[in-house]
Amino acid sequence: MKITKENEIKIEKLLSEMTLEEKVSMCHANSKFASNGVERLNISELTMMDGPHGVRSDVERDSWRCLNREEDKCTYLPTETALAATFDPKLARKFGETLGAEARYRGKDIILGPGVNIIRTPLCGRNFEYMSEDPCVIEKMAPELVKGIESQDTAACVKHYCLNNQEYDRGRVNVEVSDRALHEIYLRGFYAAVIGGGASSVMGAYNRYKNEHMCHNSYLVKDLLKGKWGFRGVYLSDWAGAHDTDECIKNGLDIEMGTNKPYNEYYMADAMLEKAKNSAEVRAEIDDKVRRILRLMLSVGKLSENRKKGEYNSEKHHQTAYDIAADGMVLLKNTDNILPLKEEKLKNILVVGKNAAAKHSEGGSSSGVRALYEVTPLEGIKNRLSDKCVIDYESGVFDLKYNSIPMQNLNITDLKSGCRNYRLITNIKDENGSITSNETLSDKADIIGGTAYSYDIYFSVCIPESGGYTFRAASNGTVNVSINGLQRIKLHEVGLNLEGTVSYEFEKGDNLDFEIHIDSSKRDETT
Repeated sequence: MKITKENEIKIEKLLSEMTLEEKVSMCHANSKFASNGVERLNISELTMMDGPHGVRSDVERDSWRCLNREEDKCTYLPTETALAATFDPKLARKFGETLGAEARYRGKDIILGPGVNIIRTPLCGRNFEYMSEDPCVIEKMAPELVKGIESQDTAACVKHYCLNNQEYDRGRVNVEVSDRALHEIYLRGFYAAVIGGGASSVMGAYNRYKNEHMCHNSYLVKDLLKGKWGFRGVYLSDWAGAHDTDECIKNGLDIEMGTNKPYNEYYMADAMLEKAKNSAEVRAEIDDKVRRILRLMLSVGKLSENRKKGEYNSEKHHQTAYDIAADGMVLLKNTDNILPLKEEKLKNILVVGKNAAAKHSEGGSSSGVRALYEVTPLEGIKNRLSDKCVIDYESGVFDLKYNSIPMQNLNITDLKSGCRNYRLITNIKDENGSITSNETLSDKADIIGGTAYSYDIYFSVCIPESGGYTFRAASNGTVNVSINGLQRIKLHEVGLNLEGTVSYEFEKGDNLDFEIHIDSSKRDETT
């Protein structure tokens, strides 16, 4: 973050010209990925976008529908785990420069990365966004990645602060950790990225620490990050990560992002405005929040005519992605020097494993990108060796119970969105028995712990290769699965752990339309 005396003077001038209502409007989202500016002062809205290894496709302002624009296809960088495996800070700088330049070209002020949490357990659902289980590796790589992003007039947003180690019950879990482990392990990457790298923003996590949510945690945000560390940038919530107006005001949250409520109903919207009208102390806190937002804007050149324009999908960026992917592969054992393969001696190659043929770029939600192209390991092997030997492929044996249908095998059923998603309709029944429905797009067909009256899921699958396929549904009861209009799986025994399967032979290119109805009043979870 670039902090200058000239900018600080400009910040105070702008602040003095704003109304209280304008200040409050800058502290909460006005769309899925932006917060308000002040148009009459020529301050445009603050824009941001996922994600850690590529700029996510834009969505509609007030929904998660993908805009399906060709210009959203970006450089698909390796995950940060692969980057960390290079052990090369220079590549981390290039990674950041690529990510920052592409975000800038897309008109974004903040890129929501890097992720620097410790990979404490392989069961953590966000590990693909993080670097390592080793704080020493993170504190060497993260500062260079941040510097690379910010060198392109884009703000880095270091996440998820902190102790984010699980997705299950993530909004309620209270993490217990010793002070020594907290400071020597879990905070080191954040300190390196914020202090060593000069990050302009930090995103709070969903979990709690000492029974306070991380997005407005008095010790870790107010006392440590902004106090002892002296962080002068913006602290923003993860989407729907704020829970209390008073705590947001006093414990350091600057921008509240992402709930399904109307924007004026956010904790830091009308509720905060009303408190500010009757409290000089609250108004002073709001001034500090807006001061930080303006500091970020000026740091990335948002109010300057000389701001960098960015660069997109260049050959240089593609080469950076390739170099990181190659250097991130660490050979741990090479018995009898079997690698590299001797091409002139090859006759047959057997490739085993479903990930050899899977494309991952459009999966991963906040980590999903629309790649200009993506080469699977199987395709890469065929491209290199198909004219020299016979290449066979088997998907291998895996647990079908929890294996999702690969995203690239879903058809685009909603022409407006253009994305390969499951169409999820949530039906909510009120106390009078009236039912209202809400439609969203999801990257999975799982309903775990849902509380709605019922759910309907629609999606279409294109069969990738001819052969036998088995589809399985698992539930605690009351699920109907139809394929091409015919009911194929019926689970109606309430309270039992039931599974149903259906198997058929299909030809490559066959299209299957799925409809799943779930009565959640009679079940706990469905996959």
